[in-house]
Amino acid sequence: FGPATVRGEINETHISEYRVHALNLFGERIGEAVAVVRPQGPAVADECCDIGKHAAVVELDLSTTWRAAKRLMVSIVADGLELPVGVEVAAIADRHESQRDVLLRQVLEGCLNFQIDGGNFTDSNSTRQAIGAA
Repeated sequence: FGPATVRGEINETHISEYRVHALNLFGERIGEAVAVVRPQGPAVADECCDIGKHAAVVELDLSTTWRAAKRLMVSIVADGLELPVGVEVAAIADRHESQRDVLLRQVLEGCLNFQIDGGNFTDSNSTRQAIGAA
């Protein structure tokens, strides 16, 4: 993600930490923060943002409490209070999802547009390959 900004300028003066939360399909938080990142000083060097200063690696067991998790959100804790809203920063990808499940999820989410071609569903070469593999 990136540092807090005020009127286009980086400003972490009152920021004590950033909290990463898992969200369900409806954008509601699930459980406690899954990661906490503390500001580490200036995030800009030579007019280029150091992305390592505002990053967290998050691994969740999607077969337990986190099964409803769909996205990650970062919220700010300023002057000891966590802001009630944040910025969605990433979709959660299941590394153990089968190719068939990935294809089905993409179809259901509207990511793939199928056309009927002589009774067969087609989209693109990669889609046909994914269907064949599934």
